[in-house]
Amino acid sequence: MSSNLILAAVAAMMLLLTGAFSLSLEALAQVQKPQQQKLLIQSSSSTATTDIRSKATDIENTVKSALKSYATAIDVRYMELDSFNRTQIPPATSNNTGVAPLVVNQTAYADTQNLIAKAENQLQSLSQIANLQQADLIAKVQIGLTALKNLIDRKAPYDLLEDVVESPIMNNLGQLS
Repeated sequence: MSSNLILAAVAAMMLLLTGAFSLSLEALAQVQKPQQQKLLIQSSSSTATTDIRSKATDIENTVKSALKSYATAIDVRYMELDSFNRTQIPPATSNNTGVAPLVVNQTAYADTQNLIAKAENQLQSLSQIANLQQADLIAKVQIGLTALKNLIDRKAPYDLLEDVVESPIMNNLGQLS
C-alpha cells in the first residue's frame, strides 16, 4: 500500500511539474509574441521599401527608353540622363533641339508611345504598394508622365521632353524609398 501511495505522489508531482512547465511556455510565448510581430513588421517594411525602389527604378528605365526612342524617332541627339550629369551620346544626323520635329522613324515613335503607356502601368502598380508619405511623390510623377505623353503626342521638341523627364519624373522617382 505504501508503494502505491508513493507512486501516486510521484504521478501527482509529475502532473504539477508538467502543468507548470506548460504555463511557463505559454508565458514565454506571450512575451516573445510582440517581439516577433515587431520583427515581422520590420521585415515587411524592408521588403516594401525594396519593392518600391525596384519599381521606381523600372519606371526610370522605361522612361529613359521612351526618351531614347523618341530621339530616334525624330532623329536628334540623345542625352543619357542620370541623377546629376548629362553625358552626350554621339549625335544622330541632325539636331533639331528646340524646333518642332518631324517624325522620321514611325516605328520608334510607336515604341515611344508604348513605353509611356508601360511607364503609366508601372506607376499604377507602384502606387498600390506605396505609403501615404510617398503618395505626393507618385502624384508628381503621374503629372510628369501625363505631360510627357502629351508632349510626345504633339511631337514636341526633344529638349522639352528632357526637361519633363528630368523633373518632375526622375527627381521624384529618385526620392522614393
